[in-house]
Amino acid sequence: MLLTEKDTWLRVNGKEPISLKANYMAILACENNVIDISSLNSVLVIQVSRNNIKDYLQFLNKDLSHLPVWQRNADPLLTANCLTPDIFRVAARYSAMETPDEIVSERTRALLFTVLSRFLDHKKFISLLMHMLRTDESPNDFGKNH
Repeated sequence: MLLTEKDTWLRVNGKEPISLKANYMAILACENNVIDISSLNSVLVIQVSRNNIKDYLQFLNKDLSHLPVWQRNADPLLTANCLTPDIFRVAARYSAMETPDEIVSERTRALLFTVLSRFLDHKKFISLLMHMLRTDESPNDFGKNH
């Protein structure tokens, strides 16, 4: 997941770039995808683990069995205007910590859930999260820059 601090473009798998204005967020599946960003100096990145996605889906407490599957030909990303860039910045800072203690881990998780919740308006958001869980077969975090 990323937050733009300046106007930035983002390209997935060599397709047409997507222009993101300052203070826009994008959530994207990086596993098995080639991601190009015009400038890493103008974005903040939060790496979201599989466990955090699973916890978030449980937290939502929704029946996921009837949701449509993410379409393979669709770009694996959604964007949204970030209404709380300060919260994103703190979440990004905490998520980058090497060995956070239990309190920092829980605080990071709560901030991450807040940031993720901004995408709930997107009809395909939960389908994208489920796609991320299916395509990332390794125990590693997704969201690492490739």
